[in-house]
Amino acid sequence: RDLKQVMQQAAIEKQHTVLYIEDHQLIQPSFLELLNSLLSAGEIPGLWTPEELEQLLPALRDDFSEQQETAGAPRTLFDFFVARCRSYMRVVLSMDPQHSHFLPYCASNPALFTTCTVIWMDQWSKQGQESVAMRQLAEMASDDNQKQVLVTSATEIHKTQQGATPRHLVSLLRTSRQLYEHHVANASEGTSHLKKGLEKMKQVEATVQELQGKAATQQTELEQKQELAKQALGNIKVAMGNAGARKKEVEQLEEQTKAD
Repeated sequence: RDLKQVMQQAAIEKQHTVLYIEDHQLIQPSFLELLNSLLSAGEIPGLWTPEELEQLLPALRDDFSEQQETAGAPRTLFDFFVARCRSYMRVVLSMDPQHSHFLPYCASNPALFTTCTVIWMDQWSKQGQESVAMRQLAEMASDDNQKQVLVTSATEIHKTQQGATPRHLVSLLRTSRQLYEHHVANASEGTSHLKKGLEKMKQVEATVQELQGKAATQQTELEQKQELAKQALGNIKVAMGNAGARKKEVEQLEEQTKAD
């Protein structure tokens, strides 16, 4: 599916496209055979079904018609599709020469040498290794001294491995960075939980302070009401005392009236 998408992007949409493949992605030898066919012929037999081509090729019909007036133009619409793929798509294959499958792969797929430009990379210079390491590990340190320590450590570890290639150094740097990002993500998640817990504690504290304020206000109001009630009770007692004295006066007057 990915290969179809890349070829369609190059041939139909006229986008300059690079298909980059590393040897660890060649899970089966047949994958490299497909690439060999693509490199040598510009297409892979059987990759497209007739139904898929019927939907795909009409988009090229106008450009194909314009090309018919030039010498050496493709004879069929499919040939024009293949020519477009070869013009707009490049295949870059990265392989480890020390891998046990390297020689058999090269021997059984001659297009890797007959149609490709081979770039051999034996060893990087010390400056090159440090430059790549600095670019990969720079985010893992806060100052230049720490960055240099990380770079030196990575290059020294790489040197201790017998037969290590530049690709092994790149793999070491990528793995180190992935581990760092993983730990940072876990730490960020833990910090996020702590912050949420702290926010909840602050909310609880604010609620408690609010309730305490309300309780203090209600206590003051209660004391004021108790004082008013006490005063009212005192007034009632005084009124009742006055009423008792008046009752006695009335009774005395009644007795005097009866005596008279």
